[in-house]
Amino acid sequence: MGKPIDTYNERLEFSWEFKDYAIRTIREDWQNPNSKIREDCPIELIKYNDSTHKSCYVIGLFHLDDEGYELRSIGGRLFDCIDAEDIAEIWAQLQAGQKMLDAYYEACCANERY
Repeated sequence: MGKPIDTYNERLEFSWEFKDYAIRTIREDWQNPNSKIREDCPIELIKYNDSTHKSCYVIGLFHLDDEGYELRSIGGRLFDCIDAEDIAEIWAQLQAGQKMLDAYYEACCANERY
C-alpha cells in the first residue's frame, strides 16, 4: 500500500505537555505544500530547554513510510533525554499519538481507494 494522496492537512491536531516535555503537531510552513516535514512527520516529541518553554529540541518524531507512521528517535535521545520517572507518562501519550496517526493513515488510504 502506498502513501495516501493527502498525507497531511491542517485539521490534524495533537497537543500534550508534561513537565518539560511536549508532544505536538508540527506547524512547519503551511504555505509550502511540498514540505517533506509537513508531509512525512506530523507529530514530534520535544523537550524544553528551560522553564520558560521558549526553546526546545526534538527527541523524536513520527515519520510516514509506505506502511504508515512510525516513531523515530533523533539519535539516542529517546533513551538519553527522557528522565526515568517520566517514561511511563510519556510512553502512554506516544501510544495515543500512534493510534491517532494509524486511524488517520487508514482513513487517507480508504479515501485513496475510492
